Amino acid sequence: MARLYYKETNGVFICFDITNRDSFEACNFWLTDFEKNTPPGAVRVFIGLKSDLGYDRLVDTDEAQAFADKNKMKYFEVSSKEGENVEEAFLYLAT
Repeated sequence: MARLYYKETNGVFICFDITNRDSFEACNFWLTDFEKNTPPGAVRVFIGLKSDLGYDRLVDTDEAQAFADKNKMKYFEVSSKEGENVEEAFLYLAT
């Protein structure tokens, strides 16, 4: 069903929870699935959620940045609760 949403997609946020390692490890699946089902050139932005919970962090910023770099994605850590970097991430994708 998710593949239907990819049709004619120009961009996507691939998100994970910085306090949940399993969500980070699932990003390979979502990235591969996205790449198989979207037109070439679609923009991908990597998002680490819940940056306000840094004290519970299970995914290091450097590790997440390395994943983003390896897959040619821009990386943002955001906090919806605090409003940190949310607008910047959306503006980057829209631009």
